[in-house]
Amino acid sequence: MVWIGTSEEPAPTETLECISLLDAMQRAGVPCELHVFDKGGHGFGLGVIDFSNAFEWPSEIFRIDWTTGKSERVYREKNRLITDVALPPTGPSYLVGIEKLDRLTDSPVPGKLKVLRSEDLANWKEMDVDYRATAHRAMISALDDHNLWIATDTGMILKLAASK
Repeated sequence: MVWIGTSEEPAPTETLECISLLDAMQRAGVPCELHVFDKGGHGFGLGVIDFSNAFEWPSEIFRIDWTTGKSERVYREKNRLITDVALPPTGPSYLVGIEKLDRLTDSPVPGKLKVLRSEDLANWKEMDVDYRATAHRAMISALDDHNLWIATDTGMILKLAASK
């Protein structure tokens, strides 16, 4: 999944390049998503890369600078499968995923839901989540630091309290 923000009309070159990249990936049979938001800084984005069972890491998160073409890994853990990101217009960034107890990315057993928060995309702190929350995949929506919602593929919808 690639997340980009743009506040320009018409769409900047970086957005059009992302669409071309998405098209090429889909033609190559690579599962991918592109999310374009009309608010956000110019020329940046976050990308979530999901790996197959053959890889050491279940997923990695990259900060992408569309103006230079450079990317920088901002998160990866061997026991975390990150499935979504949220970058509200103000405040911190969020990652949502599951705790992996095995190497199978498509395990039939759901994992414990995990949410991480960062002010600088370098230091991630785990947030408190209902201990009963499990999933194979989760999606997050964050309007701001006080309105955080998570939906899981196991049918749970959670509203998270703002972190201090």
